[in-house]
Amino acid sequence: MKPRFKIVVNGMVAADPGQGGATWAVLQYVLGLARLGHEVFLLEPVPPRTSSRPTAPLGASESAAYFDRVTSTFGISGKSGLLLEGTRDTHGVDYAEMERICRKADLLLNISGMLQDENLLAPIPTRVYLDLDPGFNQMWSAVQGINMRFGGHTSCHHRSTDWRTRLSGADLWFELDQDVAAGCAGSLAGGCGQRCGR
Repeated sequence: MKPRFKIVVNGMVAADPGQGGATWAVLQYVLGLARLGHEVFLLEPVPPRTSSRPTAPLGASESAAYFDRVTSTFGISGKSGLLLEGTRDTHGVDYAEMERICRKADLLLNISGMLQDENLLAPIPTRVYLDLDPGFNQMWSAVQGINMRFGGHTSCHHRSTDWRTRLSGADLWFELDQDVAAGCAGSLAGGCGQRCGR
């Protein structure tokens, strides 16, 4: 029997509502890993600017309404939540539940390093930085000195076959062979750099 993991997937679904490509870039991992039998929780931090009324709670934002439509459509409403960056204001599940989920998680798949809340990051033993823009994030960091949030991860992965680099704060970079939603998660479940055997 294949091992089953508790996985927190983090990425942008609702911070910029209505962006189908950005939404699917995250959902393919959430749905694919769940289809493989893993217990998956989608956690998205959203910047304060996502609310047209900055003093309104996150749940009253356009982002929360879009998040609800997406998670309901794909049957993950009870397995997902929004977090207003720099606060404990949440939507979907409360902050204490997010902490509980992260304490029990085996793996964080942190797309573009969006999750920066130390209370949620620290208890997860394997924290993977997934780079969907191979080359750009590394160049922005190295050339322009932009903090691309590489630190705090135990490994970094990208979807390219021709760009490999090692940056401070990351133990190892390697490519993913296939999109997880296509049914191939061996690169994640099998450990650093192992092929999926597909």
